[in-house]
Amino acid sequence: MSDLELVIVMIAIATALILAISKLLNAVVLLIIAWRKFKKHIK
Repeated sequence: MSDLELVIVMIAIATALILAISKLLNAVVLLIIAWRKFKKHIK
């Protein structure tokens, strides 16, 4: 039972990490797109 709980906790942590990383990647992509648009406006 304790092994099963440990596996569930690890899966939950892994899922949370994957979600956090995907959100960070999305934010970075949005920043890059915004930066390119900003640069075009300056020119």
